Amino acid sequence: MKNKQVKETTDMSLIKMLTDPKKTRILQLIHKGKMSAKQMAEVLEEKPSRLYYHINKLEEAGLIRCVETKAQGNLVEKFYQRTDINDVYQFGLQEANQYAPLVMTYLQELLAPAFGLLQVVQTNKERDPIPDISAQILYDRITKREWKERLGRALEVLDGTPFPDDDQEVKEDEDKDHEIDGTYQTIIISYKTEDAEKYGFPLGVKNKMIGDESSRKA
Repeated sequence: MKNKQVKETTDMSLIKMLTDPKKTRILQLIHKGKMSAKQMAEVLEEKPSRLYYHINKLEEAGLIRCVETKAQGNLVEKFYQRTDINDVYQFGLQEANQYAPLVMTYLQELLAPAFGLLQVVQTNKERDPIPDISAQILYDRITKREWKERLGRALEVLDGTPFPDDDQEVKEDEDKDHEIDGTYQTIIISYKTEDAEKYGFPLGVKNKMIGDESSRKA
């Protein structure tokens, strides 16, 4: 298996694309295989015409490519596949600060389905099958260096991605205070996107009331 490549990006348009729920879902769908817009639309329960814009933008950015075409009567059906399967995109604190509203919105959209699924599990304990959702909160009194080392090991285990090195200034600061203990909170949340959609908590749906039973699918 090809090793993952970490790519730093400061491109605002690319950051927006990678944090857009609809485009992210398309990338997830064709992560390991090719699909047409029609096939994606069936999975996402959308009209193909509503996906063409997102597909074109992803293709223009070089994140997906057309790998096959099939004649369907007078029309040509295109099949797309990801070009960055082994790439991991990341942006640093400077970009996070610069695009803080965008980052916060994306985090909220990612967390909302998790909270919804947790409530499904809590209020429907006899439901079978149980949605795939896990949430763990860890805390420990450790040094800054130990904290960063743990994050690095966790990232490598989860995704095979090395934890990014900070710049020299941060390293010098760490040398000064690496012996100072602090209480670090670590929150790990993982859930299956398909389960979130099944129970009515799809990515990108804003201001959904988790307690609203009418918003869920049976």
